[in-house]
Amino acid sequence: MAVMNLRGDLNAHLPCLSRGNAPYAGGVEKEIQAIITAASALGLAIRNPAETSTLDAGTALDVLATSPSVGASVYVQPREERTVPSDHKHLFATLSARISIQKIAKPVAVQWSRKGNWEAAMSPFQDIALYMAAWITVLQRSANLRGSTVANKWKGLRATFVNLACWWRTAILMLAGHLAGLVVFKDNTRGLNMTPSTATVANWLADASATNPHLSDMEKRLQEESDLFDSCSQANTKIVQRHAALWHSDHGQADAFLSRLLNPKFPVTLVLLSDDGEELSQSTAIATLTKNLLDRVQCKTMGDTSFNCSIAAEVVNHRREARQEFATLEGDPISLADVAAVVSASGSQKTALRFPRAALKTKAARFHLLLWAICNIVAVAGILPDLWLREICPVDKRGIGLVRSLAQIRPISVVDDVESVLDGVWLHHVRPLLEDFMTQQQSGGRYDHLLVVLGLLVTLQSRKAQGLGTLFQVMDLEQGYESIWRDAVRHLARQAHLTSWQWLLLDAMLGEEKLRVRLGPVLGAVVTILHTSIGQGKRSGTHLFGTFATAIIKAVSDKRKGVAITVPDHVALALSWCRQGFHVQQEQCSVAELFKAWSALRNLPPTLQVSYVESTAQSFMPYQQFVDDGFLLCLHWNDLSCANQVITEACHLWRHKFAGGRKGPRVLQVGPMCDSQMSPQNITLCGEQPVKVEQVKVLGTIIDDQLTLEAQLCAVLSTLQSEGIRLVTGMTAAGFGLPAIASQFSTRVVAKAMHGCELLASHFDGFTKVSSRLNHAHYIVAKACLGVPPTTSLGSYVAAFAECRFLTRASTILAQRVVMTRARLALLPRSHPTRVAVRAAQHLPATWWQHARVLMLSISSEFSEIWEFAGASDFDNLTKQEKTKLLQAYRNSCVTPLLRLLEEQWFQQQLQHMISEAIVPYNHLDHVLLPWQPNERWQTWPPTFWNMVRIWKVARIVCALPILTHEGSKFLSLLATCPFCGHVVVGIRHFVEQCVHMQDIRSSVFRLMGGSCELSMILCQSSASVEIFTAKVKLVAGATSRVAQYLQLDTV
Repeated sequence: MAVMNLRGDLNAHLPCLSRGNAPYAGGVEKEIQAIITAASALGLAIRNPAETSTLDAGTALDVLATSPSVGASVYVQPREERTVPSDHKHLFATLSARISIQKIAKPVAVQWSRKGNWEAAMSPFQDIALYMAAWITVLQRSANLRGSTVANKWKGLRATFVNLACWWRTAILMLAGHLAGLVVFKDNTRGLNMTPSTATVANWLADASATNPHLSDMEKRLQEESDLFDSCSQANTKIVQRHAALWHSDHGQADAFLSRLLNPKFPVTLVLLSDDGEELSQSTAIATLTKNLLDRVQCKTMGDTSFNCSIAAEVVNHRREARQEFATLEGDPISLADVAAVVSASGSQKTALRFPRAALKTKAARFHLLLWAICNIVAVAGILPDLWLREICPVDKRGIGLVRSLAQIRPISVVDDVESVLDGVWLHHVRPLLEDFMTQQQSGGRYDHLLVVLGLLVTLQSRKAQGLGTLFQVMDLEQGYESIWRDAVRHLARQAHLTSWQWLLLDAMLGEEKLRVRLGPVLGAVVTILHTSIGQGKRSGTHLFGTFATAIIKAVSDKRKGVAITVPDHVALALSWCRQGFHVQQEQCSVAELFKAWSALRNLPPTLQVSYVESTAQSFMPYQQFVDDGFLLCLHWNDLSCANQVITEACHLWRHKFAGGRKGPRVLQVGPMCDSQMSPQNITLCGEQPVKVEQVKVLGTIIDDQLTLEAQLCAVLSTLQSEGIRLVTGMTAAGFGLPAIASQFSTRVVAKAMHGCELLASHFDGFTKVSSRLNHAHYIVAKACLGVPPTTSLGSYVAAFAECRFLTRASTILAQRVVMTRARLALLPRSHPTRVAVRAAQHLPATWWQHARVLMLSISSEFSEIWEFAGASDFDNLTKQEKTKLLQAYRNSCVTPLLRLLEEQWFQQQLQHMISEAIVPYNHLDHVLLPWQPNERWQTWPPTFWNMVRIWKVARIVCALPILTHEGSKFLSLLATCPFCGHVVVGIRHFVEQCVHMQDIRSSVFRLMGGSCELSMILCQSSASVEIFTAKVKLVAGATSRVAQYLQLDTV
């Protein structure tokens, strides 16, 4: 029997406790007493000493009740013995009980169900939520409360109101979830949550006896799998069915399920060692991790003392001014529509503190009102609730789970769901102000990173084309988010014109922040951070970081305007004359201007020659950042040294620094470089020496010093092949068939593999050769889907693509991405550095902008540019949403239909050519040019039968037995004699149509197809029923496997 004890202040005057309670004991108190003591309810015995008060007022509120089987001795401490000031007396109890202890079979974790119906759970509490929302709204609209914020008084009272409002919502949701049974117990062993399957499979070899001596090992294995399918193959069937069910309800959940299947994430286990080499306990390891996080959340330098004091004084002034501005606020700072928009945009699968996102995204309107009221009272009071904190959930970067070094850990932040909503609403209000302040030199959180890369590439290409050398330095702010000086963010946000409650709420968000580490069910100690860090997991984190980084950008821009994107042709030619002597003039420029420039340059030192050439330019590429990544273009080593000194001084002033080591500064030299006095070895950035490299990674893409982009192409090809083959292997092992694998390759792998492929429009080999290499990699993946080794030729790209239904080649995907990238680039603001670079270099033929145009025209002359489609050339007046709609319309109306038509024509032409040569019977083209249908994707056949399907498909392509020769590079087309019946010079037709050894598996085909068993019909894709299709597959695969087993060779 379970043992229970109830103790604490019930805040109810139970009549049985004391005579002093009698005047206050009403119906509610009596009912509470009955719930505690009645045998039909809790059935507890109240152990308080009779007629003993627990309050100085002579009444009793504190209760101690236990199960009847528990002995209890209770002592009420007299008032004069108290050591802690309180109006309650202390109760001391000694409990004794006989309790049977059971060994727990396995540890379990208690958590909220992710699939729980929170809307139904909240339904009984709608009126309570409405009442609380109304109470909070009246309170936050109170002139006295707002006046206290303006005067900065009653801070404790304001904090109490805010804490109470948030506590109420938490209590209601907690109660609703428990009463609705949304709490689940889960063991610590992680696995895939799969529902039982009731699938049954027909006997695939019903016509073949298990004792038939002619059966190959493959046929026997299929028979065994079919007979024992419900038990042996049930796991694979459940996986396929689970994925199918998720796909039809939520594609995101289906993708997440498949990701967990292919890339299982193991729970993090800290195995840290002490200085003596002893393994630390789990609690000590978590404490070590917490200390490491606190060490990270420190400014990288102490900065300048006088500057620090001036910033602190400015923040005090900003706080006073913002309060005065808040006094003029009328109405609610946050609208219900603002909250609804943020909630609607919240991801349902993201993790939040305390409650799942499903509780936030419910359609319970009155709970939305409560959420809106809480956001408003926090904004009005300018104080964050004590309940809010940031939990750090470490993940292993390698995915193994066993962490032996803190360097393996990536800290993931989780915050309260209401805090996340308020953060999103605040960002919605201030985003335009912050982005205007950041200028176009900070693109993080605003534009696609690829557009930044293209701007840098176009600048490097145009300068190289004009004979101008460039040093390209890539750098990374060290532990950017964790090390940001909060007072600097407050000051810079004020410079961005944040006022009133917007600035005051930011001030509160940058105030004292509580943080703790969670490792599974184990929690670390709560620690406080005050002066640094902005929380990387927050919605506003990127924009706040960009606001801070603007200080560094501005310091650099004040000292240098960047490098010239292009210079006048005659100046570039004059510089070439000075370096290489007179040569034939290729450019169209004035001879007089040319000799004038040459006369000015010829007697100058090399560095001054470059400076003179730069002074003739009209457009420049400035220093840029994408969040914490910095990109600097310089003229020569002296220029780089000076620029790095400026950046170092700015970082010191704003108490930050750029990283060293593996993330240290990298320098790429592009084009000819003039002699300079400064040696590369003497240049530093924030104390770190830049490393000269031959290629550099820029926001996930690779640029080499010759601008060939060969390294980027190799990276795309490698990812496309390796990830594609990895997907095939993993999904095949999980029981998925070819249709599901091919479909997932197009949706999962292609987007990842083609990252940054847009740059390949400028590949030195041209689009034709790039397309060929991309399609070859795609072809290798298609062969993997069909079970064919990479070195074995199928003789036809189009047949392999058609069998896998890869209806869009990798080269076409590249073309589409290039066309759309040109469109997105054209929609950039005119002041954005990439747009400036394209406009300045558009007359040069050797830049990405022109290469992309040539690529478009090489595919089809019918392509129209987005400005032609829109009938306008200036898009600066469009909003972000309007630009998105324009891009979608352009893609759906102009780009996708044209490319799809061209691709269909290519497939039709290639397949017709195959038919004309009678290579393979593709008589019904419409079928193979359609995507896989749902009933095909999630067909639950045994694994061996899926292997038979691959054999049948490869036989269709090569029109031969899919048996690999000893060399492994080709298939066995003909045999000198049949090993079973002695016929001479035989191939696949003999074994399918004539060989008596195959009569047992040929009989079912005869029966189903009316006595016909011609090879062309057997290899025909279209079938009247699944039964006929399976019979065809069994005939071809069975014959192939029997011959291969006799010859001791392998099939696909």
